[in-house]
Amino acid sequence: MNAQKKIKKNIKEKRLPQKKRFDHHVRVFAFKNFLHYRVKPFLFKLLIIVVVLLVASFLTAKFVFPKKLESLQKGVYTKIGAILANKDEFKDVIIKGNVRVDKERVQDIIAQTIAECTTEQCHHQLLIQNIATRIKQDTRWVDRVVVTRLIPDKLEVTIIEYEPFAVWFHDGKKYVIDKAGSSVQISDSEYESDFAHLVILAGNEANLHTDSLFNILAIDPQFSAQIYSATWVGDRRWDIRLSNGLLIKLPQSNIHRAWSRLLKIHKASNGFYHIVAIDLRLEDRTYVEYDKLESKQKIKN
Repeated sequence: MNAQKKIKKNIKEKRLPQKKRFDHHVRVFAFKNFLHYRVKPFLFKLLIIVVVLLVASFLTAKFVFPKKLESLQKGVYTKIGAILANKDEFKDVIIKGNVRVDKERVQDIIAQTIAECTTEQCHHQLLIQNIATRIKQDTRWVDRVVVTRLIPDKLEVTIIEYEPFAVWFHDGKKYVIDKAGSSVQISDSEYESDFAHLVILAGNEANLHTDSLFNILAIDPQFSAQIYSATWVGDRRWDIRLSNGLLIKLPQSNIHRAWSRLLKIHKASNGFYHIVAIDLRLEDRTYVEYDKLESKQKIKN
């Protein structure tokens, strides 16, 4: 009798956890069902109402109160700009590409530009543009500037400098010229220390025609290394002077063809031996002047 009671008791104890688990699954199913059929539709309707109200408010403000909307937008931009313009926001300023441009000078320009950017005028794009413009205007050697804000607190400044090609002597001043003709004025001491090895340019507006000169010098760099100066003559052509004193008169047009003729003469004459001048202005013939013979030799092409 006691054994039967124990068996029944054990059966009841096993059934109780099973019933609890069943009740738990029922409650979970009911809760999910409530979320799916009651809560989600309500939230979706609420979202639609909010969107409609925002759109209606914007359209009303745009057509009924346009000045207030514009003022509000400016206020938002001003707050954002003030945050972006805060000097403390830039924990790190990365400056790269500079060779002749002083890094500390660029840092000072950036700090000064940020400080001068007022809260009424300074938004992100304008701040970046102002920094690039100031660096370009207030430093020499800068051809282009790319300023980028790296989220969250870095500013990257990439400087592309002019590449010196020649030195232009004009009106008692010296200018370093790149192959595009851009000029940077230099002092006599700078010329002697850093740029005396470059080709000297002379002649009015010679800096505006350096592209044609650069193109022919690139044909044979080893030979071009012998060039001492180039003079722009009559606003139409170049006279080239080598380091040994040889004068080369180039034509107004077909300058590449004339340069090829010159290189052939250089090869055939054992390095312009005893030649003091070569006239290439005529396309069908070349005049060569020798020092010891004191005469000119005409070479038909």
